[in-house]
Order: sequence, then structure tokens, then C-alpha cells
Amino acid sequence: RVLLDGGNFDELDKLTPAPSDYVCVLTRGHMFDPEGCVWAVKHNVRYVGMMGCKGKNSTVHDLVLARGASEADWERIKRPIGLKFGAKTPAELAISIVAELVDVRYTQRYSPEARARHEESLGR
Repeated sequence: RVLLDGGNFDELDKLTPAPSDYVCVLTRGHMFDPEGCVWAVKHNVRYVGMMGCKGKNSTVHDLVLARGASEADWERIKRPIGLKFGAKTPAELAISIVAELVDVRYTQRYSPEARARHEESLGR
């Protein structure tokens, strides 16, 4: 389903996410990552994750702050997105992202004791 026509994010502000939504910012060449990140934190969605290497993150960081987000907003953005288990191929990266979303959902739904058991079982 195409939500934004035209190859840009000009219509992004017309979309209204729910507080329970998860947002994964994955734009070609990071061209619209700042817009996606600012939009997601502005709408206070449950989870915001961004694909990207450390080098791109510093550039996106500066652009996100320049667009009105705070340092606390930036810290809410999980980057790079996905659980770390050595994923390299597009399919493996997709699995790592979905695995992280499942993990976030689990940890937000259960008590601190259940989360501690969960973290221990994962060796974290």
C-alpha cells in the first residue's frame, strides 16, 4: 500500500498514527529519515527505529534537531534498528527488525519481573 505518492514526504503530516503504532524509518539513501523520525516522535508512537550506520546517524541527528526535535526525542529512536545477531542480507535484516519489534512488544506488555526473566533468558 502506498501512503505517500510523489517520491517525497510532503504529505507525511496528513497521516495520524496511533500511540500504539511502531514506526520503522527506512528511506532510500536516508533522504527522508529526518522527516520520518521527527514525525514519529512528534506523534509519540510506541516505537521508533531507524536503519543506518553510525556515520549516517550523526548527520541525521543534526537534521532531526534542526527540525525541532529534542535530544530526548533523538534518544527515543532505536538506531540502528533490529536485534543484533549478525544479519547481513536483506532477508536477515528484515528478520532482525521484526524480531526487535516482537521483543519491544513483549517487554512493554509484561511486569518488571517477567521482563527480567525474559532478559536473563536472552543472556542480556
